[in-house]
Amino acid sequence: MPMQHFRRMVQHLAARPDIIAKALSGTGMTVEALFDAEFKLRADLLWQISANVRAELGEGWYFDFPVLWSPDVHSHLEGAMRLAPTLGQALDTLERVGSVRWPIARWEIATQGSEIVVSCHRLTAVPRAEWQMMGVIFALNIRTIIEVAHPRALADLAYAFEGPAPIDPAAAERVMGGKVTWKAERHAIRFPTEHMWSRSVLAEPRAFAALVSALETTYAVEPASWTTRVRNLLDDWSAARLGGEEIAAGLGVSRRTLERRLADEGVRFSSLLDEALQRRFDALAGNGELNLAQIAERLGYSDESALSRATRRWFGCTAAEARKRLRERKAAARTP
Repeated sequence: MPMQHFRRMVQHLAARPDIIAKALSGTGMTVEALFDAEFKLRADLLWQISANVRAELGEGWYFDFPVLWSPDVHSHLEGAMRLAPTLGQALDTLERVGSVRWPIARWEIATQGSEIVVSCHRLTAVPRAEWQMMGVIFALNIRTIIEVAHPRALADLAYAFEGPAPIDPAAAERVMGGKVTWKAERHAIRFPTEHMWSRSVLAEPRAFAALVSALETTYAVEPASWTTRVRNLLDDWSAARLGGEEIAAGLGVSRRTLERRLADEGVRFSSLLDEALQRRFDALAGNGELNLAQIAERLGYSDESALSRATRRWFGCTAAEARKRLRERKAAARTP
């Protein structure tokens, strides 16, 4: 979720500092960090924040926060989609460069009979509840664009989401403003094909072309190495420990192909996994709110003893000793 959404959420909850504190619990983050223009929110922290809010406000909490799909949080992608001459051109932009804005997902536009289907596909490991949340927020942001730029198409939108309904289905349909299907194969939006030629009431071809050019420049980066892609994906998990099969699936290849690609770069998956676990241990051990049993669980180990066996391999000492050394280093770094 882009940072604009979090900042607006914090502003929206300004009268409830207790909710904000609980949302950030266990992340080591501060409200000030969220408002730092250079701050990059790691995916695992996003999932932790979402889980914290869900525990406090209940399943489907995001349906009660229209700020998450308000034009206030839109940026260059949504701006380009509003200014596109037709709805078809807007969705083509989403399909080609939407991952610049929402890097955990990609979109595919397909024709099925007399309908257009805009389906959402994950690009990284995302916990089930958080993936459903993101699917709903994606769809509502697209709905907002259509409501503003193509109001005649609004009544014909239908939605589908993976997983069971997190709130009363009728309540969800009232928020979405259209028919919603749950337990679908993919998150998707459907509407009659005729709307693809709908002219935007905000059409501005030159501004649209300039925004698309900027998005394509951002998107046209040098393809990341397999080592980098695996490291990024390993750093994106939430609570469950990932193995080679899950990582390969997240990258759209078989486990054997992944091992070959990494071998071509002189790297083994087990080494990258160990590196990721060490980075995660450092982050969690520096958090005074977690005990070693909780850290072990977050890293996918059965108990503290299993975690200590890993830290002996990484650092040559038990988990308790490794945590103590880490905190001593941090304290020394803060000392003038």
